[in-house]
Amino acid sequence: MRYLLLLLISLPLIIIQARTEVIDYYDSAEDGLVSQNVIVNGYPWGGVAFTKFQIDKDAFYFGLRFNLIKAERWSFKDADIILDGVSYVLSADNQSSQRITYTDYQNTALYPLYSPVISDLREASKVTIKVNFVGRNSITWNIPDDVLSEWRAVIGL
Repeated sequence: MRYLLLLLISLPLIIIQARTEVIDYYDSAEDGLVSQNVIVNGYPWGGVAFTKFQIDKDAFYFGLRFNLIKAERWSFKDADIILDGVSYVLSADNQSSQRITYTDYQNTALYPLYSPVISDLREASKVTIKVNFVGRNSITWNIPDDVLSEWRAVIGL
């Protein structure tokens, strides 16, 4: 009984390791690259997608989409991305909150990443993102090195 109680108490302390996955999509009509995504699953996020869309022959759009599964609707505010101590403010865009189960909502927001952020992200050795919410505590996420490497690979392609 004592071991069961110890196990139950320690379960919340288990850290879920972030997993990365790169997904490529191709437009079969022109055989041109349409988008690339690095999907990260792991605490505290239900998923984070680092996305690169090709919008013209030499023009790209970059963005971060955060997915948060909660028992209530959450509304995203601006986020701070800190690259080696240099902070940029990202504006939340394209938010949604949808009920996915009887008890849970899937809350998502897209944060566009502009040229100065992408330029500094290529060289940054430490990246932290602080996502702010309306009426809730912020979530701060230190980007693991393997995730950062995947993001750089997508930027460079």
